[in-house]
Amino acid sequence: MPEQEIYTDQKVAVTTDHVIIAGATYAVRNLTSVRMTVTPPTGCAMIVLNSMGAIMIAAGLLSCLIGATLVLQTYIEPGEHPARQYAADVIIAIVMAIIFVGAGVLVIARSGKARGVNRYNVTFVTSARETQALTSKDEEYIRKIVGTINEAMVRG
Repeated sequence: MPEQEIYTDQKVAVTTDHVIIAGATYAVRNLTSVRMTVTPPTGCAMIVLNSMGAIMIAAGLLSCLIGATLVLQTYIEPGEHPARQYAADVIIAIVMAIIFVGAGVLVIARSGKARGVNRYNVTFVTSARETQALTSKDEEYIRKIVGTINEAMVRG
């Protein structure tokens, strides 16, 4: 039976005899099976983002504490107090606290998205080994390629 083209795009070409992925050619007759595998994301990005968020929240709370202390000192102690001269600093400390706490919460909330990025792979199994031939973040694309290669194995 002559070789028939089943699927073609910019990265992948599948015929009844061959699979070509990013310039690498695989003979369909040598494939025992093909499947989609999932590579979970590393936790490194999540750890870094959560740490940055926690540091920002701590800096914001410390800034708020300093501002509150200065405000309390000016109202508790009678007479002229040096803290009154720093009223602008108190306002800046409180604004910085709000900014840092908000940024910290935002960073921690966004770290959940960094955690959820799986990589999907087209994995070939031969008698000798397993090979990850193609990797993508697009699960549907990988499912489509795996289905097409399975079809080539059946037809070939």
